[in-house]
Amino acid sequence: MMRPSLSFLLTATTFTRLLRTTSPLSPPLTVSSLYSSLTQPPPPVSAPEWHLSLRHLISSHTSIPFHLVPTSSHPLPSLGLNFHSDVERLRSGVPVQYVLGAWDFHCLSDIICREPVLVPRPETEELVDWSLSSLLPDDTVLDVGTGTGCIGISLLCSSPSLKVYGVEPGDKARLLTMDNVKRFKPEFERGGRYMGVVGDTAEGVLGRLRKGEMSELRDVDVVVSNPPYIPTEVWKGLEATVKDHEDRAALDGGKDGLDVLLDVIRIGEEVGARAVYIEGDDGHPKTVARIGAQWGWKVEARKDLFGKERFMKITF
Repeated sequence: MMRPSLSFLLTATTFTRLLRTTSPLSPPLTVSSLYSSLTQPPPPVSAPEWHLSLRHLISSHTSIPFHLVPTSSHPLPSLGLNFHSDVERLRSGVPVQYVLGAWDFHCLSDIICREPVLVPRPETEELVDWSLSSLLPDDTVLDVGTGTGCIGISLLCSSPSLKVYGVEPGDKARLLTMDNVKRFKPEFERGGRYMGVVGDTAEGVLGRLRKGEMSELRDVDVVVSNPPYIPTEVWKGLEATVKDHEDRAALDGGKDGLDVLLDVIRIGEEVGARAVYIEGDDGHPKTVARIGAQWGWKVEARKDLFGKERFMKITF
């Protein structure tokens, strides 16, 4: 694939040259002109992803609202080398959430994001909303596969008297979860408590529960999880911006995408949870209903904002 013409790319050199050649009588450089000069997507980034990421990046550096960036006539503020470095990282395929180091999720502004921990997705906000609809004020929630911690922390910020436990096998993700707990603690310290993160896999936790260990989890009322659920062959075909930067262990759910997902459901069954709310791949709800029928699982499915049937509520 050919590289995009340099005339479409605003590197540090061209940006400096633009500033030097702008006379006092020339129209001032604006936020929209900056955006226009960068809109040609470089490989391996798709055009829609590039345009959205670019708008987020420019908004972050200029404080112009995201939706106004393409048309803003606001004079361009001074942009340092950090901006140009960020543009180059975007051009190389680094997700904008990692470039910015933070992202909004549900009720949380600027939740910390660090590579390779899974980036919070807007679909998962729907999972949070669905689980909130059935939570009682003093419930105990188990978040399996915490990643950034976005699910559990959002639940606490929305329903402050909850108690939340986390399970996360990845060291970097576990550390990031606790960094975000500290960052948002003032927003839920009125009564809610984040009890910490267990460093183990879903399979490991299930085994320990069956041995009579981890008694603190026996009080869990609801399990919520966005586990790795992408079938391995599908993971292999993901865009490089995802596959090369986000932790495979947080995405690849095995041959059929159910390796971890089923263990999470069984954790809920083992602790006597009232319900398990879980995200899966399109088509998983029917498969889980078929598998769970022999154990008396009741599976309710919902579609995400893109029309894919991926959310499940399992009761026992």
